[in-house]
This record gives sequence, structure tokens and C-alpha cells, in this order.
Amino acid sequence: MMIRFLGPVGRVTGSCYWLSDAALDLEFLVDCGMVQGEPDERRWNHGPFAFDPRRLRFVLLTHAHVDHSGLIPRLYHEGFDGPVYCTPETRDLARLLLKDAARQKDAAFNESDVARIRWKAIDHLNTCQPVHRDVFVRTYRAAHVLGAVSFQVLWGPKPVLGAPNEQRRMTFSGDLGGNVEGREFLPLLRHRMNPDPADFVVVESTYGDRVRPAGEEDFEARLDRLRAAVDEAVIHRGGILVLPCFGVDRTQEILLDLHLLFWRQLDRYGDVPVYLHAPLAARANEVYARGLRRKARTRRGELRPLWLSKVIYAALGRDPENLADETFIEAVLATVFAKAAEAAVGMATCGLPRLHHIIDQPPTDVIGLQPHPGILVTGGGMCEGGPIVAYLDTLLRRDTTTLLFSGYAGRSTVAGQLLDVADVSVQDRARLGEEIRWTLREGSEHVMPTGAIRASIGRLTGYSAHADQASLLGWLFHEFDGQPRAAGRTVFLTHGNETARRALAAAVEDKVASGIFGPVSVIAPASTDGEYDLDRGAWKADLDEPFATADDVGGLRARIVWLEDQLVRARRRTG
Repeated sequence: MMIRFLGPVGRVTGSCYWLSDAALDLEFLVDCGMVQGEPDERRWNHGPFAFDPRRLRFVLLTHAHVDHSGLIPRLYHEGFDGPVYCTPETRDLARLLLKDAARQKDAAFNESDVARIRWKAIDHLNTCQPVHRDVFVRTYRAAHVLGAVSFQVLWGPKPVLGAPNEQRRMTFSGDLGGNVEGREFLPLLRHRMNPDPADFVVVESTYGDRVRPAGEEDFEARLDRLRAAVDEAVIHRGGILVLPCFGVDRTQEILLDLHLLFWRQLDRYGDVPVYLHAPLAARANEVYARGLRRKARTRRGELRPLWLSKVIYAALGRDPENLADETFIEAVLATVFAKAAEAAVGMATCGLPRLHHIIDQPPTDVIGLQPHPGILVTGGGMCEGGPIVAYLDTLLRRDTTTLLFSGYAGRSTVAGQLLDVADVSVQDRARLGEEIRWTLREGSEHVMPTGAIRASIGRLTGYSAHADQASLLGWLFHEFDGQPRAAGRTVFLTHGNETARRALAAAVEDKVASGIFGPVSVIAPASTDGEYDLDRGAWKADLDEPFATADDVGGLRARIVWLEDQLVRARRRTG
């Protein structure tokens, strides 16, 4: 089995891994995502693939975000006709996101390409499923977004009792969240699952260079920060609090928090209007309302929520072990996320107010000459498109506006440029003499001098669904039944900028140096490294020139680990 690291190498977006095995007549991908807000965006999204889509047998999709799923329709447009394996929730969310992407200016595919996708649902986690001759996959909950999983690929004949195990394994983390068992802080994401040990593991490093303060992994602290923002922006300043959000996960988290905040202090916030202008998020809400009700049996045969965290039970003063309280929680979800008829039933059951008004056009009391105080949750988390662009010019010019970002924003995006001037005084913004440009919904470009920006701009923290360095290490190295266990003997670090990757590599090396977890090698692949031979544990170029000096120390370490593994296997065969 060979692998090429095509996508997120030295950057955050554009996840794509190509694997092939000539003996099995097999080529497949793990993820096939867009690049977003990065310098090579157009080259990657519109340029030729590094493989022939017609030769692919299938795609494994870790989750719905377009930086992981966004080029799958292009595969079908260029001849791929195999299935895409993913969870039902990932399928439903990806359909929405990909249809939305197809309607964007300069899209790399159209809606008919999206309609051609052959989805193959994986309903059960942590169970082996055949996908090809002598190739199987197993999934583990990743706690990143609804439906997100890590994939473990197993190849070789299935083990036979009493015979040596020749099967090899490789785990792809996808994007990992920070919710772990016994310490969940994101209410819509149940704790992630640790994978079974593998020969190889590919792990993201998005936040590999930072450890978050404890307050950012505390749900009640997050609610307190939101409460403070509402108080300052709406109650004290009498202005508009604008929350641009990604349509999947971030909008749902924000809406849930606002409902809980208002429910706890209805006398204080009951008259504050909350507008949701995010058509994509409104449709995703229905997927969340349905998916968060799904149950799965534990190893002890008990039915438990498949995706929903216990945090929401605690926030509402309920017991996750009480069936009556489960009914109450489902009513809350119906109120926050479902359609009006279901929301009415939820409100009657749980008493939670239906506080947000779903709108299709900018309301006059938000952008009119005499705006009323309120909260606007709108689509377009990076302000590169979506409903938010209809509001920016008017609301940024008002000193009563507060604009808070809760998600990732690339430096080159409109959101990134706005955050660059967040700590600059209004007077100094004028001295910068710079401009911010964005594309309006009808396709024309709008230009705004930074000196005209009078709004307060900042971040709303505690919403990140990416694991930090400590949490990534906890996924790679953990205990099972009291014994130390490493996720893989060779660790490939991807999906992060170089600073984040180097920091995580150093942290992994420190962990390995303890000797507790046995020999583990660490490799930070480059896009120019070519193919890596997973069965022989080395880069193909090194194998073709066995006596050449290898610059990649990680590759040499991986080969040593592979040779050690072969020696152990040989000893087992000979007794």
C-alpha cells in the first residue's frame, strides 16, 4: 500500500490523501477538500488532480466541512463513479454545504455534479466494514462536528486464530475536537473515541502549537463571555451585536447558547430580538435536530446518545441517566433547531423560548436609519460571502455595532483583515490608509477604507472544535485498561501551518522520549516527498536509491521501526 500526502501539508485546508495498492488493483482517497483563504486556493481548487479520478474505487470522508469534502463533486465531473463512505449525518450536512458551494461565484463544479455523488452510509462506529477485497475500514467518533469520524484502514487477509496477523493498519484522525470522556465542554459534541493501535497514524496539527487556557474549555465560562458581550453591545450601548458564523456547527452552538442565556434570564433579555439570517444554517439545523436524537448501544448494551454531549444535561439541570430527562432534552433540541411546528411542541414541553426569527432579507430595524438594539446571527464566518456581506458596509460604519468572530479566519480573508484592525483605535484606523474589499452577493466588488470602520471588532472564544496540543497528544498517547498505548508506530503530522506542525512534532518527540510507549517515529511530510511505501516503511525514492543519503530523518526512523516490526513478526512465526 502506497500513500501520497496531497493536501494539507504546511497549511490548514484542502485535506486529501491518495492511497494505492497495485496488487489489489486499488486506488482511493481519504477526503478531497477545497483550499480556503490560502495563497494557492485557485491552483488547488481548479487545477488538475494529481491522480486520475476514473481509477478511484471509493472515497472515505471524515466529515462535512468543505475543506475536507469540497472537491468530491469535481471527482464525479471528471469520471469517478464510486461510493463515498461517511456517516449519515456527514452525508446530510455535506449535501447542504456542497450545493451551497456549487452556487458560489467561480465554483469548480455545479449542482448536477453534487447530485451524482453516491453516498454510502456508515451507521455503526467502531465496527469493521469491508470496502474492497482484503480492505476494511473502522470509524471512531472525532468530536469535531456532527457526524465527524476518524477512519482506520486495514489491509491484508483477515486474521485467523492461531496464525500470524499479517494485516496492517493506518488511522486518519480527520479533524479532532477537544471533548474527551469525563471532560466534555462542547454541548453538541459527545466525547471522541480513541482508536485501536495502528502501524501508522495521520494526525492533524491545526492547533499543535498552543494549549488553551482552562476557561476556553469550560461551557459555563463560555456562556459568561457571551452574556458579557450581549450586555455590553446590546444592553449598555444599545447597538447591534453581529455574529458571523459558519453554517454548520458554529451557528448551532451560538443559537443553543443564546437560548440557554435567555432562558436563564428571560426578564433581562426577553425583549431583545435575535435574527438568524443564514439559509444554509437554517437547513443544517434540521439535520442537527434529527442527528442529535440518534442513539447507539454501548458495550454494556445500554442505549446512549450517539453524538450529543452530557454538557447540555448539566446546563439544564438534568440527569443523562434519566429517560424522562432525555425527553426534555429532545424538546429543547426541537425548540432550538427544528421547524416551527416541532418547535411549538418543544416549547410546550420544556418552556424554552423560541427566541430567534429566521429571515431571508436584511431587516430594516437592523440596517435602517433608526436601528433597534438586537442580535444578528448571520452566515459567512470569514465574510467572504453569505448574508453577512449585505450588512458590512452599513454596520461597520456605526460606533454602536459590535462584530464578534467565533471561528477560524485566514489572514487574507475579510474577517482576517477586520481582526487585524480590531485593536487599532478608530483614529488610528484612518491613519493606516488601507482598504478592505469584499464581493457583494450580486458579484460586484465593494471597497471600504479602514478609516471608515467605527464598529468594535473582536473574538468570542470557547467555540473552537479543534483539539489543542495537549488534547492531540492525549489522542495519540493514552491508557487503555491501565496500559500505555500509542495510536501508531509511525506518526505523520499534517493539516497545520509549519509553526504548528513543528511545535507538535517536538511535543510528540518529548512524549516518545519517556520510553513508556515504545518506539514511535515522527514524520512531517512535504508535498514534494512523493509516495510512501506503507508495507516497507520508507519513501519510494529512498527505496529506489537504497545507498543514497536520506535527508528525511523521519523516513529513516520509520524504516527502522518497520524492520523491528518485521523481526518481531518473524520471531512469532518461528516460535
